[in-house]
Formats: sequence, structure tokens, C-alpha cells
Amino acid sequence: MQIRFLFASIILIGTSQSNAAAGDLKIEKLQQLFVSPTAPMIESASINLSGGGVFGLDSQGSWRNHFRFGIGGVGELAFSQQEIFTNIFPNGARLQTKSLKIMVVPTMKFGKSAAVSFSGMVRSADWTGQQSNYAYLETGSLLADASLTSAKFETRFASLYLIGSFKFKNTAIHFGPILTDFRYKNLALEFIRYDSFVDNEERSKKGKGVFFGFTNMVNPSTMLLIDFSTVPRLNLNLDVEQQEYSVSFTHDYLILWGLRYFIHDYISFDSAVRFYNSKSELSDIQVKLGVNVNLPIKRIVNDVGDLVSGRG
Repeated sequence: MQIRFLFASIILIGTSQSNAAAGDLKIEKLQQLFVSPTAPMIESASINLSGGGVFGLDSQGSWRNHFRFGIGGVGELAFSQQEIFTNIFPNGARLQTKSLKIMVVPTMKFGKSAAVSFSGMVRSADWTGQQSNYAYLETGSLLADASLTSAKFETRFASLYLIGSFKFKNTAIHFGPILTDFRYKNLALEFIRYDSFVDNEERSKKGKGVFFGFTNMVNPSTMLLIDFSTVPRLNLNLDVEQQEYSVSFTHDYLILWGLRYFIHDYISFDSAVRFYNSKSELSDIQVKLGVNVNLPIKRIVNDVGDLVSGRG
């Protein structure tokens, strides 16, 4: 993973240097949060790539990535990862997702300093199998008491985000509700002292969450970010005596607080402290490190065309 991160950084730094030499190509500062969505769209035909890792004191880190493409200035197509938490995975699980964000009403501007934007976004993931970790089940008290040795199920979901963003001078606030429909099927459990259990039925769990974000350009090259979001939690519920087993849907909350440093209009680096309420000890706080690159393809193509025409 470290090799991939180093390799990506070298490529992106090289891209930054070549773009800087191109002259006066400029794009708006990256307004997206660490996890939650924002209402403003990236420029039409622009590509935004984000990658990085989350590192804790007791883990080596995991790779996260995000790809966004601007559509006509009023929409975005994205591919990323949705994190979910459960009581059978010590560090949660991630689902590969796709999302489409569309502007609800045109951006309303108030003078030169303030603007309000509203968007809607649908994010979904296809069926993905989730397999428990045996060592974790052995140490988890409730699951160990039930003599559970293996647990697995398949899950998919769809979420609707209603997004509002208010920007005033160098500060922006982003907020909205999240409506989620989780589905799971093929729940299979193995016990030491009991018969195995299989439920092939597809079942639905619905939930409501919220997100809130704050950004502020503390100087021309540094942005302060605070990102709060509820995150789905799928818990395995066991009643061995009654032989009733199910998956319930609740929420954890995830908080990130950190900085985004702009080396160039096209490239920036993220560093943040990451905390979620299922791990409430100070030693469980994680550090998020990432890199973002923004490529306004139309502008680059036009400038290259102008450069070639000028030389001709």
C-alpha cells in the first residue's frame, strides 16, 4: 500500500509541475469534504481524483479512493467507497459505490460574497458478500457466549442525500439529511454447540441520518475542514435460546477534523484526525492522509490547442 501511495504521489507531483508550466490555468479551490458531499459541482468535463490511507495506532492503514467527473456544470458522476460498521468486523467494511449528483436549483448569489446551492445525490452499491473474522468473533464477548464461529451475509444499499451549501467569503457550510435503504440476504451462521443457521430471504432495513461540514480558507493555500456524518451500522443480533437471528440497522457517527494544503490549483494534500463513536478511546483515533488532483480537461485541451496554433 505504501508503494502505491508513493507512486501516486510522484505521478501527481509531476502532473502539478507540468500544469504550472502551462501558464494561467486556474480552477476554483477544492470545496469537497473528506467524506460528506457538497452541493456545488465541479467544472464540466473536469476530473477529480482522490486517494489516500487511514492509519491507526493498531493498524497498518487501508487504501481509500474517489473518482468524480463533472457533467455540464449541473451534475457529477462518482465512484468511491462507502464505509459501514458492524459488530462482526473489528474495523468495519467498505462497499464499492457509484453515485450521481444533480443540481436541484441554480446557484443563488447574493452580491459578491455569498452564494447558496442545493443538490440531490443518489449513492448505491451492488450485492457484496461480508465474511466475519474468526479471531474477532472469539474475542467478542456477546458473540463468543453464543459459540458463534462464522457469520456471513450479502448486502447492498441505496442512499438519497439532500444537500445544501452556503458560502460566505472564505467560509462554507454544508448540511443535509440522508435516507438509506439497506438490503441483506443469505445470512449464514455457524455455531460450536448449536446447529448452523441459514436465511436466504432478502430483507430490508431503512434508516435516516445527517451530515454537516464546515470549510474555511485560513490562508491562500490552506483550508480548514470539519466533517461530521452518520455512518450505517449493521449489527448481527443473536438469540440462541429462541433461535432468532437477524441483522439490525443503526447509525454510528464519524468525525474528521483537518487541513487541505494546496500545492497548486490542481493538486492538494489532506491530513486529518478521524474518530467514530464505536471506538471511543483516545488510542483508537486514526489519522487520514490523502492527495487530490483536479484536471479541467476542456481548459487543458483548449490551452494546448491555442499553444499549438500559436507555434504554427
